[in-house]
Amino acid sequence: MSFLSTKKSATPKVVAIVLMLWFLGVAVVGHTGVLVGAPTPFIGGYVMSVTLLFCILGISVSPLRSWLLSLELRFLVLLHVVRFVGIALLVSSAAEGGLPQIFADRAGYGDIFTAITALALAVGFLPAVSRFHRRLLLLWNVVGIVDLLQALGTAQLSGSSAMAPIISAPLAYLPLYLVPLLMFVHIVIFYRLAIGALDSESTL
Repeated sequence: MSFLSTKKSATPKVVAIVLMLWFLGVAVVGHTGVLVGAPTPFIGGYVMSVTLLFCILGISVSPLRSWLLSLELRFLVLLHVVRFVGIALLVSSAAEGGLPQIFADRAGYGDIFTAITALALAVGFLPAVSRFHRRLLLLWNVVGIVDLLQALGTAQLSGSSAMAPIISAPLAYLPLYLVPLLMFVHIVIFYRLAIGALDSESTL
């Protein structure tokens, strides 16, 4: 199995186009500031709705499901290295009019920890060739998704005005794009662990 599936399929191209269009849509929303002032439950509702939509598509669309199952687990884990962007949350909290300190600390340090451990896991413990490796992957996946969920929860408690910077550029890409995408990746990893759809090198 290659790092990315080499099976001839239009699915990767379709996924890339959808992700690009979604990214452009988020860019427009973030830079126009149309969501500034939206109630904080909107952020959580948006993230969970998009994640649920991805799950439904991943299960019901056969080519997409097959493609997701063919991707190397190392690739899925390495996607979370992008969570080093949590540093931006810490920087924002230090600026006047930035994010609340409690939110930035919880989400920022949690993301940085997840990114560091994703890199270590991908380099040193994947493919999941043993039960220990699979348990380590499961533990990392639990920690990673809990970090995203607690960040969403903290955002709900922080209030709309305090969280305004997170739904305007440049931070809008985090809740409107990266968080639902990475949460879906966590769910894909959970699913593959549950059904035993691991990399071809994996053994009992």
